[in-house]
Amino acid sequence: MIRYSLGCEKGHEFEGWFASSDDHDSQRERGLISCPACGSPHVSKLLMAPSVSTSRKKQQIARNAALASEHAGANAGHETGGGGSHDADRETGNPPGMSLTTPNDEQREIIARMRALKEELVSKAENVGERFSEEARKIHYG
Repeated sequence: MIRYSLGCEKGHEFEGWFASSDDHDSQRERGLISCPACGSPHVSKLLMAPSVSTSRKKQQIARNAALASEHAGANAGHETGGGGSHDADRETGNPPGMSLTTPNDEQREIIARMRALKEELVSKAENVGERFSEEARKIHYG
């Protein structure tokens, strides 16, 4: 996949992901690319720095991940900063130590409603597995 920085004639900037450079060119020629802000079909590539992956960059990412893992292990069992607690983390779905604030009553109610909605959807859903495309066609064509 290639990510391009794109812009329209009105100065809106956005990004687009394409399978290849030829794929971008083909879609542009067919008029399939337009500005998401204003709908203008006059879109062009903008100057951008390439994303180059080097072994040094990979080593730095691995070091950062190891440090973050060690830090998370050292903080296990400790209360989170900012007055939050592990109970609050469970309620918000944030990993332990990642809670920014303790949710208020309104937020707790919203979280409870979202969980109830999820449980209802999952209980009423049918896993069609191998028949997925067949079921989708039935829904689409009636």
